[in-house]
Amino acid sequence: ATQATVVQISVWRQPEFLKLWVGQTVSLLGSQVTQLALALTAALVLRATPAEMGLLGTLNVLPLVVFGLPAGVWVDRARRRPLLICADLGRAILLASVPLAAAADRLSIPHLYVVSFGLGTLNAVFAVAYGSFLPSVVSRGDLAEGNAKLALAEALARVTGPGIGGALVQLLTAPLAILVDCISFLISALAFAVMHSHEPPPQASHRKLGAEMAEGLRAVFGHRLLRPLFIGSNFGVLADGLVFQSGVVVLFMTRELRLEPAAVGGVFAGLGIGGLLGAAAAGPATRLFGVGATILGCLGLWAVGYGGLALVPESPAAPAVVAALLGAVGAINPVAGANISTVRQSVTPDRLLGRVTSVVRVGAFAALMAGSLAGGILAETLGLRATLILGGLLPVIGGVILLFSPIRRLRGFGTLQPAA
Repeated sequence: ATQATVVQISVWRQPEFLKLWVGQTVSLLGSQVTQLALALTAALVLRATPAEMGLLGTLNVLPLVVFGLPAGVWVDRARRRPLLICADLGRAILLASVPLAAAADRLSIPHLYVVSFGLGTLNAVFAVAYGSFLPSVVSRGDLAEGNAKLALAEALARVTGPGIGGALVQLLTAPLAILVDCISFLISALAFAVMHSHEPPPQASHRKLGAEMAEGLRAVFGHRLLRPLFIGSNFGVLADGLVFQSGVVVLFMTRELRLEPAAVGGVFAGLGIGGLLGAAAAGPATRLFGVGATILGCLGLWAVGYGGLALVPESPAAPAVVAALLGAVGAINPVAGANISTVRQSVTPDRLLGRVTSVVRVGAFAALMAGSLAGGILAETLGLRATLILGGLLPVIGGVILLFSPIRRLRGFGTLQPAA
């Protein structure tokens, strides 16, 4: 009876979850500002070349792949809340160095390289600790709702963040706009500091780093649900790299559809709007169709969203059609992402949650980087529309993998228990 009462209480009425949600919403908004402001600082203030801009972006993602697995071991050996606070404070300090260096007329591209790589390293620690932290804040029965609400925060940031970032850069200059993200990280750190989580004490381990990372890999690839989810979903992430991270979608809109920059910005807002709609539909869709069918449906949306772009002709209606297709892609994370996270958190013992999360994160970022590299090569050799068609086929492959796995028959989370 007690457990049933806990499950029925909405996470919106749980103070500790509200602290987590508010802190992360503010932090995500700030990060959207920095994503734009850091690039504009390099491009407009320091006159960076295209090669320098590419290296700046690569240095931000590379640590997530290189340090992701060791970060998982570290997270499982320590309490997660202090790690989250330290990562937030470290990111605030790194970002504060940019406007300070600009004010002293000492800002340079190598300085931005260091900041970008440092942010990526702290992001790797934060992402693993954060992905393992929710079960310490809400009950296992509330994980699905909690993950959906956190996905809503990300969607809100995607809708409003770029506009706020552009306005702040216009008003304050790009380096000063980065100060907003410094403040957002401090607010996030404060939210974690005043939060009362229920983390079990970490288990001391004297094993070698490689042995602990291998245990995390076995926990994912040896599990009948986590293995197909990992492989199937990463075919969708590979499509993200092929279409988005590579810049193919931007080239398609500007060269094939001949959209002006303002129209491109408006079209990208469709991603965030789709995310908001997805967050609203996540719970009802999962209850109506079941967990497995909902995840499979999202892979279908992924395929339609990317493959459908290749069929859009140059016309006055093109911006609206492309925005709708990107909206379908944007709806995926709050629905499939929240469900996949809930499955992972439900079946993984707490002592392994950091390592399992790190394996998932590293796999996703590796797929994103591989897709980005392949996207540029394929667009150069096959053309933009053919590359978009391939981007639509990749989620179909992922869906076929899940169709022939136990995921297809998964209805709800109630029967899921941590593996022995």
